Amino acid sequence: MNYHLLPGIRLIYTLCLFASFSLQAQEKAPLREPDHNKPKLFNALPQEIPVNRQELLSIVSPTLQKSQEVNLSFTQGRSKGFTGKIAYAFSRPDGQLRTVTVQSTNFNGAVLTLSSLTNADGTTSLTGRIFSYQHGDALELQEKNNQYYWVKKNLFEMMTE
Repeated sequence: MNYHLLPGIRLIYTLCLFASFSLQAQEKAPLREPDHNKPKLFNALPQEIPVNRQELLSIVSPTLQKSQEVNLSFTQGRSKGFTGKIAYAFSRPDGQLRTVTVQSTNFNGAVLTLSSLTNADGTTSLTGRIFSYQHGDALELQEKNNQYYWVKKNLFEMMTE
C-alpha cells in the first residue's frame, strides 16, 4: 500500500486541520423568558377600548415628524389617554406604508407602534400595539365590524404569535 500523498492533498489536510482548531462552539441565543410576576400597566383600562379611526389616521399622518407630541384618547375620554412624543417615523416613497413609533410620556416605559397600509382598492388598514417590556400586559389594535379597538393582551403571548 502506498502512503505517499500528493503535495496538494497534504496542503488541503493541513488547512482543514488548522481551520478545525479555530472553530468554536456556537453560543445559544439568549431567550427572553416570560416573567409572570411583572406588574400590569393597563389594569385600570377595560378589556376592549373603542378607538376613533380618524384619531389613529392623524397619528400616522405624513405631516407629523419626530419629537412631535401625540395624544390618543381612550374610550371617548372616560379614561386617561395615551400621550407621547414621536421617536420614529417612516414612510415608503410611494406613500403606501407609514409607520410611527411613539414613546409614552404618561404610561411608564410604554411604546406605541402604529402602521397604516393603503390597500390596492384604496382603503387603509391599520395595525398597532402599545407595550412596555417592564410590564406584563399590552394593548393590540384590532378591527371588528369596521370599528377599531385596543384589546388587552398578555405581553408574552402577543410576542410569540
